Amino acid sequence: MDLDLFKSHHPLSASEIFHGALDYIPQPLQREIYKSFYIEFYTIFRAIRDILRTTEIPTPQAVLAEALALDARAVQFYLANGGKVEYALDATVNIAREQSNLGDGTFEETFEDEYDEEGEEPGYAALEKCLNDLEFGIVRRKIGLVAGVSWGPYEDREEDEGMELDEDDDDDDSDWDIR
Repeated sequence: MDLDLFKSHHPLSASEIFHGALDYIPQPLQREIYKSFYIEFYTIFRAIRDILRTTEIPTPQAVLAEALALDARAVQFYLANGGKVEYALDATVNIAREQSNLGDGTFEETFEDEYDEEGEEPGYAALEKCLNDLEFGIVRRKIGLVAGVSWGPYEDREEDEGMELDEDDDDDDSDWDIR
């Protein structure tokens, strides 16, 4: 987080901050991002990170509870100013897909030789692979991102469109029975 970009009481646009996850908040919110909103958005990602380190699924409810435990005042301000937990969840899943083998493969390249914090045990490369590792449509449903709702990125949308159905969903998993 580069907080030095911000000046007191002076908002920046998402394009001035250069943080890819900001594309996942609607454009009206992207136009005036104050330092406090940016920190609050980041708090939601910290909550997702903390949940992913457990066996819990990062649903919007679980992420909200974790984020409130991290910094209740910041999260309440973020929500009161139009923020949603789903924006951060959407960014997390989409960016993971873009960096997976279905996208540019940068995730594998970055973490293939990673070790744990002590530098002893193999990290990512040692994890057991699963048949569903690249099933991002399933992940979206399991974490509570409603199928048929078009989330981010919002950079190509008109302000007055709002959230509409996504007719070009390449992660269609309608044949899967998820429970």
